[in-house]
Amino acid sequence: MIENRCDHMLPKLPETWNDQLKSLPQDIKERDRITAVFHQEVATVLTEKHISIINSFYRTKTEESIQNKLSRRLLRNRYNPILDIYGTRFIIEESSIDLAAQEILKHFKTPKKYSWGMPSVVDHRKPEIRSYNSSKHYKAVHIYVPFIDTGVKNIGEIQLLTPEWMKTANRTKRHYYKRQGRQN
Repeated sequence: MIENRCDHMLPKLPETWNDQLKSLPQDIKERDRITAVFHQEVATVLTEKHISIINSFYRTKTEESIQNKLSRRLLRNRYNPILDIYGTRFIIEESSIDLAAQEILKHFKTPKKYSWGMPSVVDHRKPEIRSYNSSKHYKAVHIYVPFIDTGVKNIGEIQLLTPEWMKTANRTKRHYYKRQGRQN
């Protein structure tokens, strides 16, 4: 199980997506640069702990994707920050998942829960934890961490999956989009 989290001094994060958007770089190239640096920092944490990375990649939400997410949130009166503007995904061995999560949480000094109520770890291995939108077959560990780039406080999403879990994620992606009401 994932434990041993640090509740050290957390940089002051935006409390709402409205506050978050005020400091969000408008230039997608700048957001991509931030995501690349974030991705590299996570990769360094894992490799320094001798966790073998099978594959990894990152993506940055586009302006259109951010606006679509905000529209869906407004329908549900949800105003907390968007946690996955900066997203990374690491494919590692199942035996390394818990250690990787613990090391990431320690490195980024991540709280157990954010002030708006969101836990910093969503463990999709547990059926009772899976979100309404997830397929019952989807497995992954999602970690939401605070990080600072050029003085701007951000929050990023790190997904940890095994090669087999990645195959399932790809197979169930349409289900996820459909449950969210998205066309993709």
